[in-house]
Amino acid sequence: MQVGNILGISFSTRLIGLAVFSSYQLVDCSVKLYKDMWTPEKCDKIKQALQTCVEDYNIQEIVLSIPPHYYQTDGFQEIYETIISFGHELGIDVSYQSYRMLYTLITTKGKKTKRALMQSLVYSYPQLNRYYEKERRNKKKYYTKLFEAVAVALLQVEINFKRQVREEHAMSKQRDSEN
Repeated sequence: MQVGNILGISFSTRLIGLAVFSSYQLVDCSVKLYKDMWTPEKCDKIKQALQTCVEDYNIQEIVLSIPPHYYQTDGFQEIYETIISFGHELGIDVSYQSYRMLYTLITTKGKKTKRALMQSLVYSYPQLNRYYEKERRNKKKYYTKLFEAVAVALLQVEINFKRQVREEHAMSKQRDSEN
C-alpha cells in the first residue's frame, strides 16, 4: 500500500525542522537555523528552502506541527500563513497536528516528554541517533524541531495509511455485496 511523499515541518521564527517520508521510509531530515531578526526577507528564505525540498522530493502533502497558541508570535503566524499559501499555490494539501498528538508516537511507558519522543523515534529510525546524541549534549535545544518534524510526518503517514485501509475495506465490502 503506497502513501505519497509527505513533508513534515516543525518551525519557529529561528528554527525549521524538515522531514520527508515516502510511505514509512524516512527519506531525509534536516534542521535549518535562521539567526536574523524577523523580516519579510527571512520568511522568503524559509519559503525558498521549502520550494527546494518540495521539488527535490516530489512532495504531495505537507503537515505542520503547531505549538500552543501562547507560543505563536506574529512572526510564527506569518510563516504559518506563508506555508499554507505556498502549499495551495502548488496544489499540495497542507494540514497540521497539535504538538500533543506527537506524543501518541511514544512507545515507552512513563512520562510523555520530548526526550521520550526522541528515543521512540530513534528506536524506529536508527539514523536519527546521531541527532539525538548531539541534542543530549547541547545546552540550547537545536534538533528538537527536527524530531518534531519527523514525528508529525510519521503521524500523517499513519493517518493516511489507516484511511487507505478503511477505503479499501469499504470498496471490498461493496464489491462483495454486488456479487
